[in-house]
Amino acid sequence: MGKEGEINADIFKRMLGDPFLRLNMEYEEVWKADAVDWFYFYQRLVDHGYLFVVYTTVQDIRHANVIWAADEAGNASVMDPMRSSYINKAIEEFKPPFLVAWASTQYWNPYTYNPY
Repeated sequence: MGKEGEINADIFKRMLGDPFLRLNMEYEEVWKADAVDWFYFYQRLVDHGYLFVVYTTVQDIRHANVIWAADEAGNASVMDPMRSSYINKAIEEFKPPFLVAWASTQYWNPYTYNPY
């Protein structure tokens, strides 16, 4: 468990760079709630495609979703592995800090990449 206000996604970050998993993903960390609205997700979906989000739920539990759409009404269409289904969530449910990742289009050589 990390300190309060910490994203605490170190294991996920290590998985992204693991040469055997070959996930080849990029990510960014979001620290402030005022940086997040429907357009935040919409723009990243346009730029990168599906988004993998690691966030803290209202009950202070770490969780992950895949976001595949966002609209002006403040909703995100997500695949939620906990429910094993596609659902709509209010974007405000993804309270910062959180981590957003997407598939990279950059060339990745697992033999020269060093995540540590």
